[in-house]
Amino acid sequence: MSFKDKVIYQIYPKSFLDTNGDGVGDFEGIIRKLPYLRELGINMIWLNPFYPSPQNDNGYDIKDYCAIDKTFGTMADFERLVETAKEHEIELMLDMVLNHVSTEHIWFQKALAGDKKYEDYFILRDTPTDWVSKFGGNAWAPFGNTGRYYLRLFDVTQADLNWRNPDVRAELEDVLLFWMGKGVKGFRFDVINLIGKDEVLHDNPVNDGKPEYTDKPITHEYLRNLNHATFGQDSEIVTVGEMSSTTIENCVLYTEPSRDELSMTFNFHHLKVDYLDGQKWSLVDFDFEKLRDLFHTWGTGMSEGGGWNALFWNNHDQPRALNRFIDLQAGACADDFGSNLKSSKLVDNHAIDLENSNSNNNNNDHLKNAAKINRQHRDVTIVDNHNNRDSITNGAELNKNNCDNASYKVDTNTTANHNSYNEKLRIAGAKMLATAIHLSRGTPYIYMGEEIGMLDPDYESMGDYVDVESVNAYDMLLKSGLSEAEAFTIIRAKSRDNARIPMQWDDSVNAGFTTGTPWLHAGASYQEINVKNELANGSIFKYYQRLIALRKTFSIISEGDYEPYAANHKQVYAYIRKFGIRELLVLNNFFAQETQIDIPDRFQGGEILIDNYWGANVGRTATANIDANANVNADANTNTDEEAALTTVQAKKHGNGMLYLQPYQSLAILI
Repeated sequence: MSFKDKVIYQIYPKSFLDTNGDGVGDFEGIIRKLPYLRELGINMIWLNPFYPSPQNDNGYDIKDYCAIDKTFGTMADFERLVETAKEHEIELMLDMVLNHVSTEHIWFQKALAGDKKYEDYFILRDTPTDWVSKFGGNAWAPFGNTGRYYLRLFDVTQADLNWRNPDVRAELEDVLLFWMGKGVKGFRFDVINLIGKDEVLHDNPVNDGKPEYTDKPITHEYLRNLNHATFGQDSEIVTVGEMSSTTIENCVLYTEPSRDELSMTFNFHHLKVDYLDGQKWSLVDFDFEKLRDLFHTWGTGMSEGGGWNALFWNNHDQPRALNRFIDLQAGACADDFGSNLKSSKLVDNHAIDLENSNSNNNNNDHLKNAAKINRQHRDVTIVDNHNNRDSITNGAELNKNNCDNASYKVDTNTTANHNSYNEKLRIAGAKMLATAIHLSRGTPYIYMGEEIGMLDPDYESMGDYVDVESVNAYDMLLKSGLSEAEAFTIIRAKSRDNARIPMQWDDSVNAGFTTGTPWLHAGASYQEINVKNELANGSIFKYYQRLIALRKTFSIISEGDYEPYAANHKQVYAYIRKFGIRELLVLNNFFAQETQIDIPDRFQGGEILIDNYWGANVGRTATANIDANANVNADANTNTDEEAALTTVQAKKHGNGMLYLQPYQSLAILI
């Protein structure tokens, strides 16, 4: 299986599952949940750092690259994790933080002690530049009592390594070879495009000095040499580079196969569309048109250049995408969405389970009748462009009559907390966001909890946060003149701790994460949003299973080219995938309002591959025909295998037509 067919699941070990009651997740917790991950259908687990660390930056300040922090277990536990994961057909990807080390690392300690060899492991200068640290303040710190300064692009306890020193590069090659010897089949390289600092460093007031050390040409040479000396010797190993403030041109170079650098790259431009004037610590609605254009620009550029994207919405450094891109408080019309029915099977579009529901007969009858209406609402309707909206048929007509001109405005009488989210929008939004990236060109990543629709925790005070970046930002915001309430509101929306909260396994104390005191408090919504409830009553997990299975089944998804469609639409992010004679049109409505979009003639009458308004029906039906763990190598130039695996309905054909999309609806049409 190529990395193009894979789906990778990210685990933040501290927050996944604690089995010994110390409040911190561990390897044993991951081992116990491997059956759950196999059921989901993922191929590889990316683990955030678990190495010995003072934890000033939650493990990204590494003290020893080739050891295990006892908090997570032992080396024997890790080896058992690798072995057990392989039994579940899952490989491990490790986080390699090779730009910097903790100042407690033996290399830095020897340098401080005056060892000239190790002084050259770091970037020391008599006079600091004007660069700004990514965590705030000057990017240089005093190097002991020597009168010199060491570069620290991140926290003051994270010293940047001098990659110009061949001894440093040799040490880091040995680190990779060590973990390859343990059976590791993947590496994620943290901020790897920052390793190529020039020998002579200059002041630069532009963008905090980033042009002086980002994507420097020598970085490609370093990566190519690292590839040849280590992971390039094993064709099964998957690599991904986290690229800070990068460009399409450089990411093509990093990932074009013949260059022998990396398999794929992360970029973060699409996660800055809710930054005011480029500043993270601000509050502003996301800019859809900017998001849409970025997706199209990167999708097209990487496709044409032969590069490969790592596709993601969430990770350990980002607030939950559902809170950022979905209007969870929109007041939808009752006939369309219901009114905050957090556990209703009807709201979850879970009509397929009605016959087996544990509800009483009266409730069953009520839900069955309602489900009939919902099925009408889910009909896909294409109408003639020349007809007016009154000609919409079936469910679209019902929707028009009941919800015409609905504004879906935020209720100004509610506050932005878990008690006011609209459950139907959470479910539809989670599926739409997943569809937008899982059917695109690149390898999708799922961050733990994303597959059940987890939300930000809605903490109540700064005392709930532990992230060093958030604490520093709060102080910075206060110094800028904001009140405590204003500063806290921004932190609550943008903190990295939003992603790092414990995984929500059930509705017991601490979300089933620990029997002790968790290192970080559980999210406020865990009693409703948790794995136990999702597997029993939900449809988001099943929808993710379906998307994963589709990537493994259809070459057009894993291999196809990318082409923007309706590139100027104000609500819909749409694209076409092409492979051989096949084409796939993917439509994603990013708003809580219904919209319409022209459909090319050739797609009218195509097969609907997936539609998030079918909810669990799509996942359930697909499971009977596509094993979520199977690799069906369907030939893109024939349709025999694909049609045998495909369970869809046919879109109504009315010549040149228009398609109406419901709030946060995603739809994919295959021809």
